[in-house]
Amino acid sequence: MIHKDKLIEGATDNNLTCKSSEKPLFVQLAEWLSDSIISGALKEGEKIPSTNEMSMQLNINSATALKAVNILVDKGIIYKKRGLGMFVSVGAVDTLKRERKSKFYDAYIKKMLNEATKLGFKRQDIIELIESSTLTDAFEDSAKEVIKRSGS
Repeated sequence: MIHKDKLIEGATDNNLTCKSSEKPLFVQLAEWLSDSIISGALKEGEKIPSTNEMSMQLNINSATALKAVNILVDKGIIYKKRGLGMFVSVGAVDTLKRERKSKFYDAYIKKMLNEATKLGFKRQDIIELIESSTLTDAFEDSAKEVIKRSGS
């Protein structure tokens, strides 16, 4: 069972429910819950906070919290047990990852490939760019860790 305070971990009125965001609050909350499931903060089979707990802690309307939860119920990510609460479904992580990978491909990869084609990139050029970027990022992370350790 998830403790009430666990909801606040990573979710506050300031960073979860950004009122200036173009996304409605219920969508932001559904995405945050999904992120929490993917990251393991909310585990499969585990009880999630009630919509009333969410609304009180995040200072949002309980109908907004219910709308967010219902998005995930409709996708089979969360299920309700009458009188007991709401729980993360077994297989929720895999379902969410499949959905996100598809959206990632549509939002980023397709656009990148279209632009690369316009610019005359060949397949190998794109692979080399990705590999060099990944290696550079990994090297920078390692270098930062070494500097951090030596400074302690």
